[in-house]
Amino acid sequence: MNETAIAIRTDTERPSNPVDSDEVLVDRIRMGDLAACEGIMRRYNRRLFRIARSVVADDHLAEDVLQESYIRAFTKIDSFQSGNFPAWLGRIVLNEARMLLRKRRRETSVDDPESYIAAPTNRMTIMNESYGPFHATANAELAGHLEQAIDRLPENFRSVFVLRAVEQLSVNETARMLALPEATVKTRFHRARKMIGDAMAKRMDICRADVFEFAGRRCDRMVEKVRSALGQCPRWNTRAKAGRSD
Repeated sequence: MNETAIAIRTDTERPSNPVDSDEVLVDRIRMGDLAACEGIMRRYNRRLFRIARSVVADDHLAEDVLQESYIRAFTKIDSFQSGNFPAWLGRIVLNEARMLLRKRRRETSVDDPESYIAAPTNRMTIMNESYGPFHATANAELAGHLEQAIDRLPENFRSVFVLRAVEQLSVNETARMLALPEATVKTRFHRARKMIGDAMAKRMDICRADVFEFAGRRCDRMVEKVRSALGQCPRWNTRAKAGRSD
């Protein structure tokens, strides 16, 4: 065996098949297959970014959280035994985001809906149903207004709203992700809709894909950063060298 083995087993990794199940990809990650890591990232980047964003309310901080969460998840992959893999990833992201938030801001009451300050009423002027040839532009503008409204929600309401309304998770899935009773999820979602405004919340179907979007170059950049970071991880390096000795 060559003692100067590269950190990542790029010679044996195979492209991730879009139809590979999470279970298949997890097994490949355990074996040090970096392409499987990329498959998971490209599958869940948007959802996990939105989860992080729902806590920290800042794009750059959310990307930092996502990167650290992936590194933690992939290097600690043996701690995942069975169950819902995306929910496991989501909880890692939530924990990372909350830890970062505690470091960056003073403690505030996030459960008090009175802390929500309604945006100016003219935010509703874009709700005209007749978009005409400017439909795509109007959708992007609407998404921007929705993002601003969501950002103004208290954190605990914001996380529930993003998972339920933006990611369209079920009450049960949201409750499991956030470790909350289902009744609490229902209550917070209802109150979040009221705080945002029912008229605006109902427009979510129009531009859901554009709200806190994470695709294209942003997705590629995240994949590249995590791949590079894994190459510097001693635990992953050990896995790679063990695999090359077979």
